[in-house]
Amino acid sequence: MTEDAVALAQDEAVELLAYLLASAHSCMYDPPGYGTYRLATAAERLARAWTPRATGTLAKYLGELARSVPRQSWEPVENLAQTEAYLLELIAGLASEVKQRELGDRDDA
Repeated sequence: MTEDAVALAQDEAVELLAYLLASAHSCMYDPPGYGTYRLATAAERLARAWTPRATGTLAKYLGELARSVPRQSWEPVENLAQTEAYLLELIAGLASEVKQRELGDRDDA
């Protein structure tokens, strides 16, 4: 498989893996709620790397995710309800994309 046929180039995958492992270690010492921030940031990094290789509705979803995560106010402890609503919105969008793909209604144009 050629590198341009995958969702992430090797350098991008290594960078994301490094972020995830360093975050896992940091979560041992972070205040409660920071794990949520770290995981959302990892999703944003994955979306940024994947977007140029995606098409159709998936590309649109990934682009919106990559733009919205940095704008989101991350106050996981003080604003738990807002953070939860935001994450549930992201999950619902992804679930919709998965459902479309399972039904064969892919928008790959």
